[in-house]
Amino acid sequence: MTDTINKKGIRLTLLAISLVQLGSLAISSIISSILESFPEFSQQTAQFLMTFPGIFILITSLMSAVLTRFISQKKLTILGLILNITTAVGGLLLHGNIILLFVWAASFGLGAGLWMPIINALASRYFEGHERASLMGQISSAQNIGAIFMTVVGGSLAVLSWHYVYFVYFIAVPGLVLAVIFLPDAKADTKKHAHPVDTNQPSHKKLNLKDLGIDGRVILFSAIQFFFSLPYNSGPANFSLLLGEQGIGNSSTVGIL
Repeated sequence: MTDTINKKGIRLTLLAISLVQLGSLAISSIISSILESFPEFSQQTAQFLMTFPGIFILITSLMSAVLTRFISQKKLTILGLILNITTAVGGLLLHGNIILLFVWAASFGLGAGLWMPIINALASRYFEGHERASLMGQISSAQNIGAIFMTVVGGSLAVLSWHYVYFVYFIAVPGLVLAVIFLPDAKADTKKHAHPVDTNQPSHKKLNLKDLGIDGRVILFSAIQFFFSLPYNSGPANFSLLLGEQGIGNSSTVGIL
């Protein structure tokens, strides 16, 4: 019975955290407003604010795999969510300079990069077969629900004042609370996925992807994801600028779009 309750708690935690994953899109509704507040900066600089977190997500995602050998996945997840909440607090209180906005964007990316790989790892570790496949589908749905919530609600809040969009990053709070309660405080199990070493092979054998634990198909899927992400990320920021230039609607309109 305890195992069932824990698995339900872990499932709920993973779904709550996944709501935050596409949080960088929330800024898309206020790109034109940021340009009005900081006219000395170019459109490209303002647009880069939306994609800036991706740089730090990449860095900490790569680091996360190593860190989980020494620090529990629970602690890393909690740290990442705290950094996401820091984005909310910082953006609301300190937003008088565009450099500060980039700092809060970096904070979001650093935090999300810590827990993003852990979400899939925990789903694979504690769930199997149909249950795992079902959870992975639910996680994907939660990510999109979170994106819709953050862009629509963020755009509506930004009508009052553009920096109010940072309120939506408090969506990380439920995930943080659930992570503290339900996530097991254990380090990643690296032995289970380790590849056996063939001692009969000559020591000068060249390394290939399999030796590094990377399936060649991962490269293919990564390439597909990369080309999918290009229009997916470029659209929202340009919508904001286009509607702002044409005087159509407001930040709420952009969020809905």
